[in-house]
Amino acid sequence: MRLVSATLAGLAVWFVVAPLLPRSAEVGVEIVVTTRDLPIGATLAPGDVTVELRPPGHVPTGAVHRSSDAVGHVTSGPVLGGELLTTARFRGPAQLGALPAGLLAVSVPVVDTGLMRDLRPSDVVTLFAPGSGETVAELATVLSVTGDGTGTDGTDGAGLLGGSSTNAPRLVVALSAQEARSVAIALGAAGAGAGTTSGFVLGLRP
Repeated sequence: MRLVSATLAGLAVWFVVAPLLPRSAEVGVEIVVTTRDLPIGATLAPGDVTVELRPPGHVPTGAVHRSSDAVGHVTSGPVLGGELLTTARFRGPAQLGALPAGLLAVSVPVVDTGLMRDLRPSDVVTLFAPGSGETVAELATVLSVTGDGTGTDGTDGAGLLGGSSTNAPRLVVALSAQEARSVAIALGAAGAGAGTTSGFVLGLRP
């Protein structure tokens, strides 16, 4: 009986004292997460992001850890609500950080705007020359996408990789030096240098 009484007394003390004990801090890494779906070319506002704790082993390379480091940046592609933000999601020099040696970032105009709405950074496309239909780039990786040069609020949108924007839909793609040369020749042959409207036909690779 004494043992039972002592055990019950100990439990009673624990239930009284336990809520008063300091709780150990949650273990995790702060990372910025989007609060809603965002379209291509959206400028991140304070209400678009929040900070959550994630296990250290679940933090991607290039993760953004403070909301202030995300606000004001322009998205390089559509972003889903609840997505962990990385610097690869921002237009700017960070997009070129992982570009393999020997490849160049090249901005190209595009004529089929319908397909542009479905493109995401890291998609692979084939570029066909205007007029001739010649394949000038077989496996071009998309680095950035812009639509008609207009932002989601109706104002002029930010250009590719942070540059100024035009009304022509364009892509920034990773090309070899030879492919970049072929692109330049194809655009020159189509009269792009004379100010005429021209652009490449896209083939989206699965």
